[in-house]
Amino acid sequence: MSAATLLVIAVVVGMAATLVKFRHFLRDSGNPAMRALTLGCLALAIAVSLQLPVVYPVVNAAAGFNAAWPVQHVLVVIAAHLVVVFFLHSTEDDVRGKAVALGAIAVAASVVMCVLFALEPGARDFVHGPGGLNDSGGQATAAGAWAFITFSVYLGTAIVVISRLSARWARKTRHIRWLSVGLALVSVGAVFGFGYCLHKFIYQLAQVSGHPPGWTVSSVEGWLMPAATGLSALGIVLAASGAHLGRRPRGPLRLWWEHYRARRALYPLWHRFRTAMPEIGLIPPSRVMPDWLLLDNAAFRLHRAVVETWDGARHIRSLVPPDDPYAVRARELGEQAGLRGDDLAAVITAATVEVGLRRRADQPGAELVGAGPGFGGGDLADEVDWWRRVARAHRDSPIPTAVLSEYLRTVHA
Repeated sequence: MSAATLLVIAVVVGMAATLVKFRHFLRDSGNPAMRALTLGCLALAIAVSLQLPVVYPVVNAAAGFNAAWPVQHVLVVIAAHLVVVFFLHSTEDDVRGKAVALGAIAVAASVVMCVLFALEPGARDFVHGPGGLNDSGGQATAAGAWAFITFSVYLGTAIVVISRLSARWARKTRHIRWLSVGLALVSVGAVFGFGYCLHKFIYQLAQVSGHPPGWTVSSVEGWLMPAATGLSALGIVLAASGAHLGRRPRGPLRLWWEHYRARRALYPLWHRFRTAMPEIGLIPPSRVMPDWLLLDNAAFRLHRAVVETWDGARHIRSLVPPDDPYAVRARELGEQAGLRGDDLAAVITAATVEVGLRRRADQPGAELVGAGPGFGGGDLADEVDWWRRVARAHRDSPIPTAVLSEYLRTVHA
């Protein structure tokens, strides 16, 4: 992948980050952290866009001088400051004093860069393209070199602060998956960003000292800057969205997928009951394809699967009561395997289902169907969670098969 392609990707990610954060800003316009992050993403996206070969010539032609350089670098300083403010709001209690102090430093760095630029606006350091120092190399000017050094010192320091605050936030929120992924991307982006600043600082010092390096700035920083920008922008959006994911209403496609996936997990256990006792079925089974392949009415089909599974369990409840020797044996094996709580109860239930279905086949009409713990005692999510746990034990645990084998050996002895 070329540096130009990487730059375009960084611009796209930056613009996407800005749009996402603008949506959050509209929802939480009174939140200073969200306001800082939205404006920071906007500043960063514009700054990176100015690096595109189709953008900066237009800006410079309209201004009549190389306006792209000071505008771009001041925007990066602003973006770095706002991202630091966002992380401060997310990790600190007293932010106002620190934000004002950091803002003063950002303003000072911007003023120094602009003054140095004004001293020699036509210097090769400030010219993009083949005639520029960054792309073609050549003798540096003091004003240009010190402007770049000022920029790299400020940005490198801000990146270190962002990394430190990001790590502190990561320790506080390890349990939020998307937040952790976002912070990891911010950290990786910070590595590239710090490398960008360090290279710029060393390169410009070498230029000032009269020992210009044997490579151009763009041959190194042309890769580091887009990588840092793209990864950081993506990570910031994910990190900031982590808290929103749990509160966001689930869209219809996500709801359908959750219902379908839950029904698919219940299918083997439900199918055992439905095959053994067709009478529990609320509607006739499909004659064309298996139930789990039907994609319509996912919520209804999941609800039906839970109801029919509970109904099947009620049919065999009297055949394997809690004090049945095989239920007791399933408990013993589960405890020996280190199972506790719901996991142990699920394995016992899965084992009693196997034994109960076999006894029902051996003793037709012997079961007494009572009310039992039928469906409706909790909400659908709790019922689905329980039967998925039982289905997983039925599928993965060796205990139900072991208990059924002991039962068969005893019966046929």
